[in-house]
Formats: sequence, C-alpha cells, structure tokens
Amino acid sequence: MVKKWGSISLTALLAATVLTPSVSAEEHSFPDVEADYWAAEKIQQAVEKGVIEGFGDGTFRPTDSITRGAGAGILVRALDSSADEGFKPSFTDISENDEWFDEAAAAEAEGWITGLPDGSFAPDASLTRAQVAELLTDAFALETENPSSSNFQDVGEDHWAHESIDTLVSLGLATGYENGEEFRPNQEVTRAEFTTFLVRALSEGPGEKEPEYDEAQADELREISDQLLELESYTFTGDMTIDMTMPLLEEDVEMDIEDTISLEADLRGSYQYDPLITETITNTSMPDPAMESMKDVGIVTEDAVYSKIQNPEGIPEDTPGLFPEEWEGQFLETPLAPEGYNGDLFDITQQQELMHAFYNELFEVRGTEFFEITEASHDAIPEGIDHERVVSVSLDQTDLELLFEQLGNIEIPGFDEALQSPEIMSAAISAAGEETDVPEGDIDIDDIFELIDFETLEWHQAIDSDGNVTYDSGELALSIQEAGETVSMDMTYALDMDDFNEEISFEYGVPAEEDIISEEEYLDWLDEQMNEEYQELPEFEEELEVEE
Repeated sequence: MVKKWGSISLTALLAATVLTPSVSAEEHSFPDVEADYWAAEKIQQAVEKGVIEGFGDGTFRPTDSITRGAGAGILVRALDSSADEGFKPSFTDISENDEWFDEAAAAEAEGWITGLPDGSFAPDASLTRAQVAELLTDAFALETENPSSSNFQDVGEDHWAHESIDTLVSLGLATGYENGEEFRPNQEVTRAEFTTFLVRALSEGPGEKEPEYDEAQADELREISDQLLELESYTFTGDMTIDMTMPLLEEDVEMDIEDTISLEADLRGSYQYDPLITETITNTSMPDPAMESMKDVGIVTEDAVYSKIQNPEGIPEDTPGLFPEEWEGQFLETPLAPEGYNGDLFDITQQQELMHAFYNELFEVRGTEFFEITEASHDAIPEGIDHERVVSVSLDQTDLELLFEQLGNIEIPGFDEALQSPEIMSAAISAAGEETDVPEGDIDIDDIFELIDFETLEWHQAIDSDGNVTYDSGELALSIQEAGETVSMDMTYALDMDDFNEEISFEYGVPAEEDIISEEEYLDWLDEQMNEEYQELPEFEEELEVEE
C-alpha cells in the first residue's frame, strides 16, 4: 500500500516493521524524598534512565555525600562506557577484586578521572563541587561559546577548576551561593546535588550541539509527503533484491546448501483512490534455478486484501498444505477491519497528520540534518527520469535508537476511538486467545538494539516540477544477533512512478464475488487439513511394567 505511507518509502516501512516498541516509565518513590523536595523531579528522571538507584532499604539518602567511586559508576552507566578488555587502571589503591575496579578503569580510560596527587583513586572519598564540575565537563565534553560573567570570590582565574566551573555556570548546569558571589568549590556534593548536575548534563548532551533545523526544508518535505497522499492515481514498476545470510546447520553443510539466499523480484502495479484499489503484481526468481519463478497478485480495497491463490508448479497434488485444485486462480479475502468497525482506515487527513507527527519526531532527534533536498542530479536516480529535485534520507543506528524512543509521543489518528470499538476489542481478544503470553514490563529499546544492527538505511526520491515522486530507490541492511548466531539481510529496491492523476486500468481489478474465497471458508478448510493430518498419525500402545 504505497499510498498509506506517503513518502516514507519502502525502505523506511520495512525498517519500521522490525521494531515496534512501547516504552513507559515506572514511577519510583522514596520515603526520604517528598514530592515537593527541591530535587525530586531530577531524582525521578535519573532513576527512570537507570543511571542511579536507591539503597536496599528503599531510601535514596539525598543528603548523603556522593563518593568518587559512586560518582564514577553513575557516569559510566549514564554514558554506557567501558574500558577495553585487559585495560588496568593505574591507581595505586585499586585492584581487580575491588568493588569499583570496572568503574575506575572505564573512567580513567575515558580520561574523566586522573587520580589524586598521590596516585590513588580514593573511591570512598567524597566528591567536591569543583571535582564534579571537572568530571562532568570532561565526561560530557561540555563547551560554551559564551563564557560566564560570574565572578565567584572563591574561584579565581588561577583555580585549577576555573574553566570547568565557568562552563557549567554558562550552560546553566550549576549556580553559585550568596547571590552568585560564592561557588564553594571545596564543599562536598550530596547525592541529590550530583543527580541534579547529571540530569542537566544529560539533557545538554555529551558535547553535541543542537541539530540544525531549517524550517523551509522541513516544510518542503511535508509538502512532498502531503502531495503523494493526495494523488488520485498513479502506476509503478520496479524491482527488488533481497540477500540473506544465515548460519547453517550441520546437515545443511553436508547437503551443500549455501548460507546465502538471493531473491530477485520484478514489481508492477496501479493505484487509485476513489474507489480505493491498489494492485501489485510480483514475479520472484527463486534461488534454485530448477524452480519456476513465482507470481503473486495482491489487491487492496477499502475493506479487504485479496491474494491470488496458486500452488507452486511441479509439486505433487497430494503434497500437504496445497490449496484445493478448484481454488486455483481465485482470490483469498482478508478483511482489513473487524465487522462492525465504521472507521476510515484511509482517511487522507489522518494519514497526513500521522506523517507530520512522524517527521516532527525525526526533526526533534536530528533537526533537518537527516535529509537533504538538492536540485542537482544524483547517482541514485537513473538518467531519463523526469525530476527537478532529489530528496535523500539517511539514518544510522544512533538516529534510530533516538527515534524509536520518541515514537511513543506520536498520537495515531483514530487509535483511541478504535480502542473504544467493541468489535475491535472482541476481535483482538479472539485473535490473541486465552493462552496468549503477554510479556510483563516495558520493552527495553537498548535490548532491542543490542540484537539488531542497522548498517544502512537510506532512500532517495526524485521529485518532478509538479511535486510528484517519479522515482524511489533505497537500501536497508541489517544484522540480527540471536543465540550467538548472526542473520544478515540486505534489501535494495527501485520504483518508477508515472501516470499521475490519470485514468487507470487494472490487470485484475477487484475480484468478482464468485472468484472470492472468504477468510471463514479458508479457516474451515485449514481446520480440516489439520484434523486429517492428526488422524493419520500412528497410534502407539504404551506398555507399562509394574513391579510387585
């Protein structure tokens, strides 16, 4: 359904289907941190981020001093840092069996902590305000182009932490005492104060500037998306290649099976909005040269998806799982919404609102740096394609991690209304079944991205003088780690789009009533097949030996 997703492109759609996280924060309360405590909000934020926690008795102890070991440990977790394997810290009072060994190693390897003059780490010593200023400035690579005008009486220009203190004050991460006359650099820092400093530094970012945002470029991207959604009709032709590499079992190796599978497919189709019909015809070349290419026909209407039924050629008729011969050439119907639901799944205004919300989250993460719109030719666009501009989008692993953390902010038009529909809820419960295992707790995005590595995610779209997308190409390359094994996939595609807002003819069109196999009929047939296979299983009589 090219229409539904606007100019997000096929690559982005496939990437989005890999991840569908839902993130929510659990409220953490401590008996010694009242709701109106001056640092309560920052403590809550730090606990939610998993960078600091309370004690075993359930308290937070906000007025306790923060130690050098605890401070280093919190920063290591906050910035997900570690030392290279085998690295040993040079501190004279730290050995491999010590509680803070890993934290001290990471902090020294990163250059955050150099130790005291006597060469010690002193993990149990309290951190001072000056030391925290130096620690945060180094850890987050904080800089300022506008030095503070504050002149603390107790921090002269010759003070060893003068520059770091000045940076924190300039960025608004720290303030002074006594109407700004004192900073008190040697005063011990409490856990509440350190947490506040840390949360402010995290929001400032580790040395990163605010992403550049060009309002005109953003508006242009939205306009291109809106125009694609507003088209009355168009046709498309193209191709897709999918290469997959996966680990082989021992028997696979013995059978000389390749660990890489390549699929090549030619695509063509037509779209019209009123009445809604999207027809896609795919011819896929199979990996085995001896096998015939496979042709798939899919038709989408406002109410259902129709898939042409066909059995692979050259397969014996009694092979389990084959469709009945009399179904050949007919279409399997799959409803798009439960019976009784009167919502509009293809409302253009709602689709535009959803696309704008998606782009807004991208703008929040990357500004307008994740794409560019150029008037020059581009290597990804073949010669002869009618276009005046090229939109190029590229996202990396970090972009996607940040983006998927933000996606929970998007309100999907009609979603809340759908939840109120008894038909939808009934269908959802029925589909889930009584034995559905719903995972407890929130999905951790960090865990997801530890399994999935996005190596390439980019797409390029050619735009003509009328604002239409005349050509769309892209690549999605990723690898998934599971049980110590790696599965990788590289998908490339290219679509040539034409005949905008013209009268469209379809090769198949909406199937006639007599050519439709309903979902209910298909499920009944499937049950029969399963029952027959079950009845054909051999029966075994179990002999029990009883000792007397």
